[in-house]
Amino acid sequence: MLDSIKKQQNQTMLIIPSYLGASNTTGLINFSSQVLNQSNEVINCDASYLNFVDPLALCILSATCHEVSSKGQKINILNLNDNMNSYLARMDVFENCNIDIQTTNQRHDRSDSLVEVCILDDCSQIPKLSSQIAHAIVGQTPESTGSQIPDEMTGYTEAERLTVPIEYIFSELLENALTHGKRGGFHEASVWVAAQYYPKRDSIRLAIVDNGCGYLETLQTHPQLIARSHEGAISTALLPDVSCNNDLGLMGESINQGIGLTVVKDLAVSAGGTISIISGDRALSKGATHTRISVNDNWQGSIVFLQVPRNSLKTLNIHEVIRPYQQHEDTPHINFE
Repeated sequence: MLDSIKKQQNQTMLIIPSYLGASNTTGLINFSSQVLNQSNEVINCDASYLNFVDPLALCILSATCHEVSSKGQKINILNLNDNMNSYLARMDVFENCNIDIQTTNQRHDRSDSLVEVCILDDCSQIPKLSSQIAHAIVGQTPESTGSQIPDEMTGYTEAERLTVPIEYIFSELLENALTHGKRGGFHEASVWVAAQYYPKRDSIRLAIVDNGCGYLETLQTHPQLIARSHEGAISTALLPDVSCNNDLGLMGESINQGIGLTVVKDLAVSAGGTISIISGDRALSKGATHTRISVNDNWQGSIVFLQVPRNSLKTLNIHEVIRPYQQHEDTPHINFE
């Protein structure tokens, strides 16, 4: 992979790798670090080789560009091919960044297959964003969902049987990412979210990236912390109730159950997919037949990335996946069926 730095006309030129995605998080985070370590007022990046970007890369690119812009620097992305240019613009990667990039005038509604890069700064944004995520995962637009006839027993349409619990689960996960990320002096932390459905592979890929304090910092005094390391903190974060916000009350918002990350992991694995979690210098990947912890280039914050077969996910009884975590004493019981 081309991740080196070359010198051209006495000015540093960063080479954007040909593939930016979850299968090479080390290279992706390494490229982000290269950009953030530049002190030049203008940072030149050569995109001649770039031909693939997945939702994880979209979020990391956007987060990197926003940090660069906040420092008064500018990024020049050179030699970007037309297809990639249109795609990055369509996915709002450089929205509000100090980057000149061509935008498209026509934008078709694809809410049933993608979530453009969204920057989450405030908990008031969570309900809308979690709804967008649910509809992209299920493959239904809000309009088509509303046109279905509700089941007499549950009161839900077939699409709502899936979208309602998924929306609830991701609202918890997003709230935790934002509120916990703002601890430890990272008050300006934000969360980046993007998702896309790849029909040829029947695969939903979804990324949630924050530039906050990371799992170890936020869990360092938690009584259930498995070990005082990034690996221990990631494993602890997957335990139910660990991340509930009963003691936060950051903005007076609703108290959640602290099962978002736990249930998202169970949903991904049960559907035959994988979940990858990164914090600090450790990355965990978990699927139905494997659990791997690996060393990764350091990321300041936390990352959650899902790859899930949509058709398999749609066959799951999501209520049954959630039920075991609603047996805890003093935990509100929420029914979806």
